[in-house]
Order: sequence, then C-alpha cells, then structure tokens
Amino acid sequence: WTFGDGSSTQMTRVAVANYSYLSPGDYLVEVNATNLISFFIAHLTITVKVLECEEPEVELALPPQVVMKRSQRNYLEAQIDLRGCIKYQTEHLWEIYRAPSCMNLDDSSRIHLPNVDVNRPQLVIPKLALAVGNYCFIFIVSFGDTPLSKSIFANVTVIPSKLVPIIDGGSYRVWSNTQDLILDGEKSYDPNLDDGEQTPLLYDWSCTFSSKSSAAGCSLNFSAKEGIVTISKAALEAGVEYTFDLTVRKEGMSPEATNQTVRTAPGCPP
Repeated sequence: WTFGDGSSTQMTRVAVANYSYLSPGDYLVEVNATNLISFFIAHLTITVKVLECEEPEVELALPPQVVMKRSQRNYLEAQIDLRGCIKYQTEHLWEIYRAPSCMNLDDSSRIHLPNVDVNRPQLVIPKLALAVGNYCFIFIVSFGDTPLSKSIFANVTVIPSKLVPIIDGGSYRVWSNTQDLILDGEKSYDPNLDDGEQTPLLYDWSCTFSSKSSAAGCSLNFSAKEGIVTISKAALEAGVEYTFDLTVRKEGMSPEATNQTVRTAPGCPP
C-alpha cells in the first residue's frame, strides 16, 4: 500500500489497511495485490477534509445492566449534544445483537426487528419482540458525508414475566346456594406468549377459609386440578363466605396464585 503522502509503503496479508492522514488534501492511494506469480494494481483518490464541527457527545441515562420484561413495551433513549453543529445532517442508528455482552460482536448475532424505527434517538421495542436472553444495544450518531461517528452501548437482559392467574368474576362474588358453583381459572395465561401461542397451564384449587368454620381454615372439603371446576350446591351453605385459592404452574416458571371470596345467598344470583 502507498497512500500518496510520501509515507513509507505498508504491507498487509489481508485486503484491508488502516491509515490516518495528518493534513487535508487529495491523495492517490495505490494497492498492489500479488501472489508472487501475478499481480494487480488498483488506485483510488482520497479527499481529506478538516471536520467543521466538534465531535458530538452521546449518552444513555441507564444503569450498566438494563433489564426488560418480554411481555412489556420497552424504551431506550439516547441523549445527544451536537455542540452547536449545524453544518452536517445528523444520522442515528440503533443496532441490536443477541450476545452475552457487548464485546466481540459479529453480524451473525445481529437482530433485525420488522416495523421498528431504528433511526431515531428513542427506540421502542414492542412487547414479545425479543426472546428471553442477553443482548447488546448500540446507538450510533454520525455526521452525514463524513466518516465520523460516535457510539455508545448498553447491556440488556430480557426476562420473562410472571404467570398471570385469573379467576373469572374477580376477587369477590355473591352466588345463589340454589345453583352449583362454577370456578373458572381458564383465563389465566403466560404473558410471555401471544394469545394464539398459549401452552397449557397446571391448576391447583383449594378452599382456604369459610366464615362458618370455628377454626382457621375451610369447612368445605375441596381441591381440584382442572381449569374449570364445579362445586355442588349441596355442599354450599347459605350466608357463608368461602375463599378459594387458585395456583397456576408451568414448567420452568415459578407458580403464581390468586384467590376469590364467594358469599352464598339464598335465591337467584344477582
């Protein structure tokens, strides 16, 4: 390699060379590629100019390790100080890599998110867009028509959200003791999956309290493992409040629980 400024020739074993010019001007770069049998010479004119602005400053107001929940929309925003520069058009770019850290990244680990604007200082990650795992987010600001760029990175961990247990009817219901009581927990779900991708949950029902019981606990002998369970009206007493617990489980996730209190009343349910 010769760089047209009178410096000594540079030899490399790869087709890439790094070089810095000390003065502005036009320089003719020449490279001679040879395998000791034949050779080929190529030329390129390089124009070096003095940057008419100071380098921009950029920062992310974030902790060293960012944690995002997969089930939520997440935001990252870069703070940019152009230091008064209006000479160049400013360009922004976010890059996302699936990697344990921001060291030794390669293109094969880069993530492309459809319909996500990566050319603004604020980055919006839709819910469920990223799988659970570790990522490196890089924000790059550059001046158009110049090679100058400034980048900053963030280590991001995407974690799963907890299972969501739901008993149809809310936390308190009034029910007629003339009808069988139906407890429905099938609206429980895994928030880390789309509605159409939900996988089966395991259910554990129990009665933990009844207002008629003299001791702490429930006078109703009840437990079940189905999503929807029915308690016979014959087992229910009018004017008694029962508290039912539902615990939902899934392999690889912590169990989550909720409860519902049901007051039985004579006559038709409201």
